[in-house]
Amino acid sequence: MTSQLDDRLAVHFGRRRYGRRPGLHRMRALTGLLGDPQHRYRCLHVTGTNGKTTVTRLASAVLEGHGLRVGAFTSPHLEDVRERIVVDGEPVTETALLAALDRVEAAVAVVEARLREPVTFFELMTAAACVLFADAGVDVAVVEVGIGGRLDPTNVHHGDVAVVASVGLDHPELGSTTAQVAAEKAGIFEPGATALVGPMDPAASAVVTERAAAVGTRLLTYGEHVEVVARRDARAGQDLAVRLAGTEHRLWIALRGVHQAVNAALALAAGAAVLGPDRPLDVARTREALLRARVPGRTERLAYAGRPEVVLDVAHNEDAARALADTMATWGRGVPLALVVGASPGRDLERFVRPLLPLTSAAYLVTSDAPDGHPGAAGLPRSLAPVDSVTRALTAAERQVGPDGRILVTGTHRLVAAARELLRQEWSPGRSPQVA
Repeated sequence: MTSQLDDRLAVHFGRRRYGRRPGLHRMRALTGLLGDPQHRYRCLHVTGTNGKTTVTRLASAVLEGHGLRVGAFTSPHLEDVRERIVVDGEPVTETALLAALDRVEAAVAVVEARLREPVTFFELMTAAACVLFADAGVDVAVVEVGIGGRLDPTNVHHGDVAVVASVGLDHPELGSTTAQVAAEKAGIFEPGATALVGPMDPAASAVVTERAAAVGTRLLTYGEHVEVVARRDARAGQDLAVRLAGTEHRLWIALRGVHQAVNAALALAAGAAVLGPDRPLDVARTREALLRARVPGRTERLAYAGRPEVVLDVAHNEDAARALADTMATWGRGVPLALVVGASPGRDLERFVRPLLPLTSAAYLVTSDAPDGHPGAAGLPRSLAPVDSVTRALTAAERQVGPDGRILVTGTHRLVAAARELLRQEWSPGRSPQVA
């Protein structure tokens, strides 16, 4: 990033201390002052406890492959804030983001003076995305919810297609049961829209079904409308057979795991719903689009000559950890595996690492180097060794598994980002890794 953008964002990053402040009144006031840019393009709205970034990226790829101009909004970013706002597969330029921030900051000043409340960082970035997508003339924006759905800032959009990728317990403010969480996520359903929902427990399913009927949203479910009927793991991804509305599609994605196969199926169905019945999915375009699609930090494999293979995954809750453990259990049986993990303060790290530890020959807890590093190791499993930096953790993990082994880095976005940067700079200076 340019120093100008760095300086501008340094001020706005301070807004993160406001956290997530439920309510749409600030966001509606903000977009109203900006001329409601979010109404100048169609929206595919994506939520879920896990999987929403993957669905967003893959659905965007499907739509781009069919010739649409597509915006994608995701969060959080790994290394560059521009990852959050993508047009036609590329992050927006620094110049474009600075220009959008000029307009948004002027509106923020008015809103804060009028409402006597601070605008959050996520609200500001959502508004910037709306402006940039409208200015770019996108046909459709695939917009990932931040948290929940009903009161999330992204819900100023009126999505004519919505996805609920999954429902689980993660953020306590959304509820203590899956039914309560489902009610918040189904808050993005719109009258006359189409909603696709992934696998969920009966309590959550009942709430989602009731909400769709009450609002007048056409509901399509995984297992009935779309389903993965076959899959085969490969070194760099997996081959899939997905049944969609009675037609079987053969696909390849650069992601491992049953959970990612389900995400791909939902993305495929969402893309088909956006295209509509008059424009069926083109088999060749769809396969080529997904063949090229990448989702950084989701079962992302980095391979360096003479070094252990590294798998990066931003799993950060129990459901995600179980899915990741299932994936790693079948990823090269017999290959020594070391775990490098971090957790945000307040997270139950012991419950998170429980399904992963049996797979590892060594496990390291980064306690300080990553901004989200867990503050200490008191009360954690004795097999989880505290290490005070990402560098030391990766060095210890490499020593443990050797050049033919594997290292899994997981737990937070910031830990994964720190590891990615270190690997790029120190493991293979001047050369890019093989990324799959």
